[in-house]
Amino acid sequence: NTQSGTCTIRTGGAGDDDDIGGAGCGADDGGAANCRPVQAGQRPVSVLMGDFAKIAGICLCAALLGAVLDRRDRALSIAIGLLCCAGALLACIRTLRPAVRFFEDLRELSNLDEALFSPMIKTVGIGVVTQISSAVCTDCGQRAMAKTAEVCGICASVLIGLPLLQSALEIIRRMMGQ
Repeated sequence: NTQSGTCTIRTGGAGDDDDIGGAGCGADDGGAANCRPVQAGQRPVSVLMGDFAKIAGICLCAALLGAVLDRRDRALSIAIGLLCCAGALLACIRTLRPAVRFFEDLRELSNLDEALFSPMIKTVGIGVVTQISSAVCTDCGQRAMAKTAEVCGICASVLIGLPLLQSALEIIRRMMGQ
């Protein structure tokens, strides 16, 4: 290993340490500018995309298995679908940890109050849970229940966002001198 500028270049030379394609495949093959595209402890985007591809593949396999079993044992087919959804969500949450850290850092740097930032994240979570529960209800043949889940998700999102709307209204009132 040799020092070049502020980055360490491994013995393979420029490009070997920053791109999965090996030497000459990195965007920064300029010698001294040869720095890793991700910081220590982070995984490159190509690895993360591989995780999502695996999750999608498992979901497709479970869907095919569910379709085959559906004619023989509907309850087992639904159970396989639910287990697959739960496993995929857990894997997805693990994969999205860098994004969560980024938003935490962004909140700290922007000096946004937790009470203003938290509802946005919660609303995304409500949206995901609502979509999945609606889809499961539809798969079970319960379309009315699916629509009810969607309406409940909308109501929950409005309630979560209410403090933001109240803060905006207060700012408008102060600007108008009321």
